[in-house]
Amino acid sequence: MDETQLDRIETDVRLIKVWLTGNGNPSKGLIVRVDRIEQRFLIVGFVVIPAISGIVSWIVSVVMK
Repeated sequence: MDETQLDRIETDVRLIKVWLTGNGNPSKGLIVRVDRIEQRFLIVGFVVIPAISGIVSWIVSVVMK
């Protein structure tokens, strides 16, 4: 590897680090954004799944009467 290739690799690594960490502003980094998306899916799962289960149970109880 020559000097220019190493410089290019170093620049790419720095750019990836900025994208992941947000360059001093963690709320703009990919790591925090992905974590927020995962948390939203967990919250939606805890709310939507029981709600759908309740609706299905209600429909079944109405049909079975």
